[in-house]
Order: sequence, then structure tokens, then C-alpha cells
Amino acid sequence: MKLVIPFVLPGMNELIDANRNSRYQGAGLKKYWQHRVEMVIKRKARPLREPVTITWVWIEKDRRRDPDNVAAGGKKIILDALVKTKFLRNDGWGNIQSPMTDGWKVDKNHPRVEVYIQEAEE
Repeated sequence: MKLVIPFVLPGMNELIDANRNSRYQGAGLKKYWQHRVEMVIKRKARPLREPVTITWVWIEKDRRRDPDNVAAGGKKIILDALVKTKFLRNDGWGNIQSPMTDGWKVDKNHPRVEVYIQEAEE
């Protein structure tokens, strides 16, 4: 399954900064972005067969943000949205297999996140 998040998510540095300002600001920032991701996920029609393997492609508008910052913040938001929408039962060890792999690209006109989810065989 391919899931395309058609916007850039906050990085871990942005989430940490918001939490340092106020725990309410930090929670609000995560909730806002998680809700936007949930709306994208709900367009898909069925829960996933677990365990899953996930490949992430982070497509940024430029190379200003560090890859680890981009991936850490985005993964947290997307995985929590997958659980909240019940596409995954949980985001723990039994639900997600390794390896989770990351790739990075630049597309200044259409930054986004592409999430490729390989479901368990039946």
C-alpha cells in the first residue's frame, strides 16, 4: 500500500521547541498535524494485515532540515495517526517489523511524504 501525505510535517526539533514553550503548545502542534494525516489515511478503505514493514520517503522542498529531524517527527505523527484511525492495532514491536527504511529526495514544487507499507502475507 502506498500512502502519500501531500504536505511537509514538522520535524522533531519543531515538536521539541513547542513542548519547551508550553506542554499545551506541544500537544496542540502534534494533534493538529496528526489530525491532518488522519484525514489522508481515512481515504484508504481497510485496516492493514500485521505485522507490517514500512519504507518512508521524505520529499522535502530543499535540503535545509536534517534527515534525522525530518524522519523522527514525521514517523511519530504518522504512526500515531495509523493507530488512531485503526489501520494498525498498535505501533509496537509485534505490529511493525524491521527494517523500517528511510529515503530522502528534494522536490521544491511538491514536498510530501510517501509511505510504503508492506502487509503480512495471509
